Amino acid sequence: MIDDKLNVITPFGPSIAKVKIPEKILKKLNDHVDKVVNDEKLHKKFDAGKDLVGNVAQEIFLTPEIIKKSGWLSFLANATGAWIKYITKKKLQNLP
Repeated sequence: MIDDKLNVITPFGPSIAKVKIPEKILKKLNDHVDKVVNDEKLHKKFDAGKDLVGNVAQEIFLTPEIIKKSGWLSFLANATGAWIKYITKKKLQNLP
């Protein structure tokens, strides 16, 4: 899934993986964040800015449920696995 869309660059030593997030996942995450931002109670509940360094506004905490439901967890795991396989020639086991 990810292998053909993985671009690995090494501009200064350590490699960097570049992948494109699928529109379907972006839409689910954006819809969720819009819902949270537009609901005052949810916005207060999921405001992550207070736990970050500096004056950060509208940083939304993503719950494990939304991370899984949106496909974000699977995408990140597969992208990371593809990157590691590309660099080390070893396949990770037990990816979600």
